[in-house]
Amino acid sequence: MRNPADVVTADWSLMRRNDWHRAAELFDDSYELVWPQTGELVRGRSNWIAIQEHSPPAPSGPRYHVHRTVTEPGRRTGEGTVVSDFTVAQRDELWRCISFTEVVGGRIIRQVEFWSEDSLPPAWRCAWTEPLPEPV
Repeated sequence: MRNPADVVTADWSLMRRNDWHRAAELFDDSYELVWPQTGELVRGRSNWIAIQEHSPPAPSGPRYHVHRTVTEPGRRTGEGTVVSDFTVAQRDELWRCISFTEVVGGRIIRQVEFWSEDSLPPAWRCAWTEPLPEPV
């Protein structure tokens, strides 16, 4: 039984290669993906794979960059939640995302993802902020 951090690391490795079928092998039969911002629920591996395969492609598929992961252990060995802070670049679009991945028995059972497009800061805050040296 693999620990949650290892399962999510393997998932990100496959996502970076756009290897949807192998990534979905890490999912439990009861897998669910929730996108609260658009009010969508994806049930099962086959629906998740279909979304990946029908997503408007970039020349080489979406590019993923994981900035950080944090693991909260569960009550039993092989259980826990891994939070990933990542960026997705596709075509001329860029999203900063947070994903909560629940792992039980070494399998991904549920993910809740929050996606945000980059935006300019409001002008009224500029007196108290400074630009980041580079995007994070």
